[in-house]
Amino acid sequence: MGEWDQVVRAREARERRERYSGEVSRALDAIRDGVSPAAVPGLRRVKFTARPSITTKLASGVVVPKPVGDRTYRFIASDSGVDRDRDTLAADGWDLDAYRANPVVLLAHDAGSLPVARAANVAVSNGALVVDIEFPPAGTSAASDQACALVAGGYLRAVSVGFLPLEWSFNEERGGRDYTSIQLLEISLVAVPSNPRALISASMGGRR
Repeated sequence: MGEWDQVVRAREARERRERYSGEVSRALDAIRDGVSPAAVPGLRRVKFTARPSITTKLASGVVVPKPVGDRTYRFIASDSGVDRDRDTLAADGWDLDAYRANPVVLLAHDAGSLPVARAANVAVSNGALVVDIEFPPAGTSAASDQACALVAGGYLRAVSVGFLPLEWSFNEERGGRDYTSIQLLEISLVAVPSNPRALISASMGGRR
């Protein structure tokens, strides 16, 4: 890449960051107001995807997770693997500041409903985005209690991330996008993630 190309790319990246900064604020405001970012006119599509972790299980195939705290479960929310959309998310490209200020955990990316849990901890560790999902005390919310019971029983084991892309390039060979700068907006418990390996953390795995 020539010097001029590097200057042009740097300028384009700066312009994208400036353009998206306002969209990030609008998307976060929408989520706080219980509105899906996709419903906000003029807002770029928020991409929802998921990333893998590995579970251990016996021949029965049933995994019973063990909590890392009171009603708290650890998930691998993302890594740099290729998903079903042929996209990748750079593990070192996450901007977590906005999410840490509003660490909502939704059910199936439903921003129109109240959160079912919160992220007690979220950080990039060993090349993966790791999150501890903490459910509220029993009896606080019927939806939260149901989701917690499904996770505890091993019936709901996948998560998916909702984010705003800040910098990315198109991979011609693979036919997907490589996201190198991304801002996390929300994490959701899902039945079928974009990446079929996006499961509860192996360190949580119990056996039955």
